[in-house]
Amino acid sequence: MRRAAVVAVIGTAAAAAIFVAPRNDPRPPESIPGERVVKRINVVRARHNLPALRHSPSLSRASKRWSEHLNRLGHLQHAVGFLGPYRRAGEVLTSYPNPVKSWMGSPPHRAIILGDWTLVGAGNVGSTWTARFATAFPSR
Repeated sequence: MRRAAVVAVIGTAAAAAIFVAPRNDPRPPESIPGERVVKRINVVRARHNLPALRHSPSLSRASKRWSEHLNRLGHLQHAVGFLGPYRRAGEVLTSYPNPVKSWMGSPPHRAIILGDWTLVGAGNVGSTWTARFATAFPSR
């Protein structure tokens, strides 16, 4: 039996994602649960008088891909060096079925969710969830 866990990191991260588009909806079906988690994150941020984060499809695809990888590994671990095109990036992981509730119940994860970010993406495989947060470089 796989143990449930919650993991957080602030630092660097990014991963590529590959998906097959569905027939009728331009979004991949796996992005829809991720979008719900992004909305829940923004509801929590609003309750703390923080601005909503913009949903990033690329962060969601990367989160989904990382969750797939973790599911194959059978345990949670953070991506190393996933900064990509962002000034700052952070990541939270969990294998609980209610990811936002589990992250908010942990002070380090809560700090990431309520952090000073501009972008967010989330993705899962089963109950393995990854959410990635980023702040883009300023436009020139």
